[in-house]
Amino acid sequence: RSLKILIKLANTKPVLSALKQDDNPLLDHNLGKLSDDELENEVRKRVGTLYHPTSTCSVVPLEENSVVDPFLKVYGLENVRVADASIF
Repeated sequence: RSLKILIKLANTKPVLSALKQDDNPLLDHNLGKLSDDELENEVRKRVGTLYHPTSTCSVVPLEENSVVDPFLKVYGLENVRVADASIF
């Protein structure tokens, strides 16, 4: 439902007048004509992660709401460490 609202808003005169018209086939401007099932399939085809989040596991003392200790051990768990960009 949210996607349909977004498509409807994107096709209003104020938004369209601010956008550069592009004939790139990857920019499908006919999404508003698709059924719910077709839209779901398009979302599944097109959506993906373009980055790996960083700094989501702070390395500070436990009493400061940390996730891992200075040795990258996860507080409250045994034999679990975080060793990726989330600790930076």
